[in-house]
Amino acid sequence: MSDNHVPPKQSGAGQLVDGLFLVALMLSILIAPHIFGLSLAHRLNKNVSGPSWHEMGQTPAVAQSWEKLGYTPQSAQELIGKHIDYTFNIGMLSIAVLTVAAYFALLLYVSRVEYRDVIAEHFDRQDN
Repeated sequence: MSDNHVPPKQSGAGQLVDGLFLVALMLSILIAPHIFGLSLAHRLNKNVSGPSWHEMGQTPAVAQSWEKLGYTPQSAQELIGKHIDYTFNIGMLSIAVLTVAAYFALLLYVSRVEYRDVIAEHFDRQDN
């Protein structure tokens, strides 16, 4: 029977590098849409001169709801006029999918030895 699996110890410097790498990866994923112009900051403005609820495409029921919230046609114009552009770039989506897949493959490759040791420990026991 094999001994219990003891995972390798990671040094403090190794943990620091791993942590910084994950933080950098997370920040790059959060910042990348803004750098490549895919963030919500790019909106289409539909400003109307002399706005009224009808000119901004609001139904009477919606206009009444705006007024209950304390908005007038002039104060709500900026909120109503900004529309989010929901288009996306298939190339950027492909890069994101490939990045996640590559990271998953890296995790499987690096931990292959540990997986084999644990499986051998639990399933390849030979009782004497």
